[in-house]
Amino acid sequence: MPTRHVTVTDQQFAFLDHLVAEGRYSTVSDAMRAALCLLERDETTWENLRLGILHGYDQVLLGRLSPGSGEEAVMRAFDRAMARAGA
Repeated sequence: MPTRHVTVTDQQFAFLDHLVAEGRYSTVSDAMRAALCLLERDETTWENLRLGILHGYDQVLLGRLSPGSGEEAVMRAFDRAMARAGA
């Protein structure tokens, strides 16, 4: 497995040590990998949101508008997104 050296703040260092001392993670590397997985998930979520916004904007430029008021269209989109998220 490749190795990287990273610089963290004193607070981050203490937090990582605390997670390992509590037994939440076996090593600092395990905790860092878990943190990177969360970051990757967040970045993917933001990228999907950005692409969705761009798609919606393209639809507006093409005149493909949802029926009803803007508020109704936003609520329908929100409801669909929540359903996809399983909420």
